[in-house]
Amino acid sequence: MKRLGYAALATVAVGGMLFGYYLFASRRPLSLVQPVLVTVSAGSGTEGAVEALYQAGAIRSRWVMYAHLFLTGQRTAIRAGQYTFTGDTSIVTVTNTITRRINLPNELQVTLVEGWTSETMAEQLASVGLVRAGDFLAAAQPQSYPYTFLHDWPNPTTLEGFLFPDTYRFYQSDTAHDVVDKLLANFDAKLTPALRQQIIDQGHTLYQVITLASIVEKEASRSDDRAIIADIFWKRLAAGKRLESDVTILYALRHSDQPFDVNIESTYNTYRNAGLPPSPICNPSLDAITAVINPTATDYWYFLAAPSGEVIYSTTYDEHLAAKQQYL
Repeated sequence: MKRLGYAALATVAVGGMLFGYYLFASRRPLSLVQPVLVTVSAGSGTEGAVEALYQAGAIRSRWVMYAHLFLTGQRTAIRAGQYTFTGDTSIVTVTNTITRRINLPNELQVTLVEGWTSETMAEQLASVGLVRAGDFLAAAQPQSYPYTFLHDWPNPTTLEGFLFPDTYRFYQSDTAHDVVDKLLANFDAKLTPALRQQIIDQGHTLYQVITLASIVEKEASRSDDRAIIADIFWKRLAAGKRLESDVTILYALRHSDQPFDVNIESTYNTYRNAGLPPSPICNPSLDAITAVINPTATDYWYFLAAPSGEVIYSTTYDEHLAAKQQYL
């Protein structure tokens, strides 16, 4: 009986020591020399989130993080997103942040919508008082950032297409360069090695994929339509046919009062010019990018959007003309 009593006391003592260590370690400040960016992917679960935080250097101990999430009942409260940690932090504050129980001081949450141009993003960022629109556009210069995905860009005068649309949390002290860098870092994370390898295996370049994805983004909103339209465009490009996309003309006319005209003089007029336009026409979503990388093969060569929003497909030009008569 005495031995059992000693064992129980020892167990209690050890448990108390472990709990005491947990209380100390979970609140122990971690001084970050520079901001740490962590992406918690949707569906990554507790293990994936903790691993992302640990690998980025936002926490010291996986074990203490797991213990804190378990003891506070927050294992299922983690929310996907992109988080930036800076200065003195701890496992407690990190947990509160990724479960959105607190906002970091002087922080703004901004949503940059899929399909927006860099100019529209600049206006949104300016409207919330984060950075001036002109400063953002001035910072959006490819030469200012070291990301490898920018190396094969044949027209290095714009970052259109790479400013990844998402919901971000910015510090009010962030500069325009900081903001652009965060958007590019998100693009770099979302375009996984597997997707990049697919692009290489298909004999395409990242420039081609992102430019075409920006057109597909504006042509349709449904994933299944995007994959079919991507196939149509790839076939037309391979056959040397013009894309004949209205959205590229709308992009060319975005600063003009001129009415829509398929005969305008512009390198973005895909009714007059074969091949892709010189740069993306917006910043596409991951959905549009993956549709271009994984198109749905069909016999269609033409499509149009009916007033109802339905996409009407045709195999021949005569069928396409009949569809125009019927739906437009």
